[in-house]
Amino acid sequence: MSSTKTEVKIWWGVLVLMLVLSGYLVQNTFNEKDAITDFETNIKAELAKYQDIEGSKRVYVKSKKDLESLNSRYVAYNGGEVAFIEELQEYGRAIGVKTQISSLSSETAKNIMKATSTTVSVAPTFSWIKVSVSLEGTWTSVNRYWSILESLPYRVEISRLNLASGSSGKMPSAWSASFDIMALQKK
Repeated sequence: MSSTKTEVKIWWGVLVLMLVLSGYLVQNTFNEKDAITDFETNIKAELAKYQDIEGSKRVYVKSKKDLESLNSRYVAYNGGEVAFIEELQEYGRAIGVKTQISSLSSETAKNIMKATSTTVSVAPTFSWIKVSVSLEGTWTSVNRYWSILESLPYRVEISRLNLASGSSGKMPSAWSASFDIMALQKK
């Protein structure tokens, strides 16, 4: 009987050992599952950071383009006046209009944007460049020049328009125009 008792004890020992081992394996499996879950969470967090960085880069690039586009709506402060006048003269040459600049002045832009009932004041970082221009050419070319002015990328205001028909010795159907154009300049 003692051998049977010994065998039963051994079997019980093996059974307990197997239960302990299976418990260890189950616990180890849960630990590995937790480790894998933690790893997945860390990877997702890193991926989210990367996507946030990429998103931030896209916002920066778009904002930079928007800012450049916005800045191109103003005449440059240092030397921009000369470039603006040359641009006005180049348009005239391109379409065959004699262009003459008679005056150039600058004034602080105190009230740029007008709302429905109030005027909005802006910081003194803006000024108006006022250029007096005279044109001479055919009706078609003067009208085309006018269309170009209306589509300038700058914030402009055109005033004091005088348009006259007449014939000069060289151009029997000559038209002349004179006006002031004011372009917004950012300091």
